[in-house]
Amino acid sequence: DGRHWKLAGSANINIEEKALIGIAVTSHSSFALATALVDDVFLTENGLQGEYFNDEEFQDLKLTRIDPNINFWWGLDSPDPLIHPDHFSIRWTGQIEPKATGYYTFIYDADDSAELWVDGEKQPHYPYKKDTGRKLPNILLATGRRYDLKMEYREGIGPASVRLGWAHANTREPLPNQALFCTKAVVGSGDRETNAPPNNRSLFASKGLLLRTGSFIVGSIKSVSENAVKFSYRGEKEISVAPPNIARIFLRVPPRMPGPDSTVGRTGVMLANGDFFEGAIRALRGGDIQLSSVLFGLKRLWLGELAMIAFNNAPAVAPPWEVRLLDGSMIRTSSIVVEGEDLILDEPLLGKFRVSQSALMEIRNKERLISDSHLSP
Repeated sequence: DGRHWKLAGSANINIEEKALIGIAVTSHSSFALATALVDDVFLTENGLQGEYFNDEEFQDLKLTRIDPNINFWWGLDSPDPLIHPDHFSIRWTGQIEPKATGYYTFIYDADDSAELWVDGEKQPHYPYKKDTGRKLPNILLATGRRYDLKMEYREGIGPASVRLGWAHANTREPLPNQALFCTKAVVGSGDRETNAPPNNRSLFASKGLLLRTGSFIVGSIKSVSENAVKFSYRGEKEISVAPPNIARIFLRVPPRMPGPDSTVGRTGVMLANGDFFEGAIRALRGGDIQLSSVLFGLKRLWLGELAMIAFNNAPAVAPPWEVRLLDGSMIRTSSIVVEGEDLILDEPLLGKFRVSQSALMEIRNKERLISDSHLSP
């Protein structure tokens, strides 16, 4: 209900390679769009967030990254190719949590200079060098609690280095990575998001057919030949369409999805990696396509290599009604008839096309918009 929360589950996993993290939702229905409100999602990593600036006044930000700890010696080099070797600054922020409750002294060295804040309090500078027997002031830190930590470092000219550690129970060491935490807002408070219905560009981020009328039907392509393109709509029925009626065939979603108008007037194929080869389509036989290209001559490609086939067909006259479905399909129709729980759409190139009202997102007629909640026989 957005007010009372409980733990759904937890897991500890070892990630040795780069991983993607996200939140997935489902309506558990082929004809219903799952809508989720996502708020206050945070990702916590071990380490500190480092903001790298190309000046000494923390103004010209060039790089943000997570550093495992603060223990660097760059010499006459720079921390990163984006940063000049002289006259730069770095701000590290995050939290620190000790493994054991006790008194700690923060120690650091910096060439040229640095300042440190712990739990909002600026700390005096105590060098990292070996203890000379002088008693150092201590800060009481409790296990199970995280304390805000911020360090600002400035480099003028010459060699650059900085290291931060703590002294505890006769031990001096760099701040351990396991004690440092950096929390980033994935979806912060006030940045509430919901999965918006498909727009004009996202309509084509699915497998299916784009007809010359402008209708786009999401489906699984079964076969492609000179005589017919056969595809399954929602796995329920097989539809056959003559190639002259098709503007594009989307066999898969490539990494670089084209916009709706990116290949208008162009004939050719798009490979699975997103590369587009322009040329005239000569033949479709036995799972292969023959393409005649000015650059490559006559080229034969296997359909399994392709993401899209673009036919250079003149657009047909688009019917006035536009019916958008929750699965991403968009059907142009000259008439809409309500029959029980279904809609019967008259698509000029497909004929009568039946869809469930539960799959409906909206109906448009030029400037008019009719939502599914206002639909009546």
